[in-house]
Amino acid sequence: MVNKLIVGDCYEVLPTIEDESIDLILTSPPYAEARSKAYQSIVRIKELGTHFERVLKPGGVLCWNIGDPVEGGLKTTVSYQCVVRWTQDIPEPLYLHDHYALLKDPMPGKSSQRSRPGWEHMYIYKKGKGGITFNNKHMRVRYTNAAKKAVTSRIRQQDGSLVKFTRNQSSDLWGKDPGNYLYYPLGSGHTTTDKYAYEHPALMAEAIAEDFILAFTEQGMVVLDPFNGAGTTTKMAYKHKRQYIGIELEQTFTDIAQRRINETQQIEFEPKAIYTERDMEGDVAEFNEIPYTN
Repeated sequence: MVNKLIVGDCYEVLPTIEDESIDLILTSPPYAEARSKAYQSIVRIKELGTHFERVLKPGGVLCWNIGDPVEGGLKTTVSYQCVVRWTQDIPEPLYLHDHYALLKDPMPGKSSQRSRPGWEHMYIYKKGKGGITFNNKHMRVRYTNAAKKAVTSRIRQQDGSLVKFTRNQSSDLWGKDPGNYLYYPLGSGHTTTDKYAYEHPALMAEAIAEDFILAFTEQGMVVLDPFNGAGTTTKMAYKHKRQYIGIELEQTFTDIAQRRINETQQIEFEPKAIYTERDMEGDVAEFNEIPYTN
């Protein structure tokens, strides 16, 4: 079934996927009618969670990008219900591993009742209590105020004690971990350069799919998107030599997804360190003088 785009209802297709055959599920569901007039489906929370747990391999990961739209003047709580029910209420519960805030520019205009949303959830679940595949070197950022931190900061340990922050803790050539709040510019020219893909009303940004696929999988692993839409997940999986399965209800969007794959060239991606050994030479006072431009 790998390396296929399937037209169908994911609630009917998911039962046909073999147990423990998927390394990563990366998806952004049509979580409510408010999301788009192109969809009239909702998240069947318990049913989805049960399928996800079954098809994931031990140590497999689910990246669940979702927002909570407004219905009838009130914010919905779909994303929070998923956390509670998937970690407690399905036969074999998933484990909540991490939680990212995906920052975006709010849509223009005004809202009479509340501020426009400027971020969405990306929940990271895993199957089992063991380790997972994870490497975010490609997402690292430059250090800021590193010299001051090296001199004055202390870090709280798990036992409650404080230890001094040393230079070695801020001298990784790959740079600083970006944390779990990530900004992605959206819109024409940012979400994708595939102009025809904008026929889909709610595209996932390619940079989001790319970052999380590279972080949570290695080449040859299998990536599933059960709400594949115009195929951002499957395109990025193919680009980075992962196997893929995409499930989408609409033939029109599946055709777009296939075209995007057909027009994509696979690459051997090797992240590059931000700094060099020479950058790291000198005492702590000089360390903050590392140039911050690429």
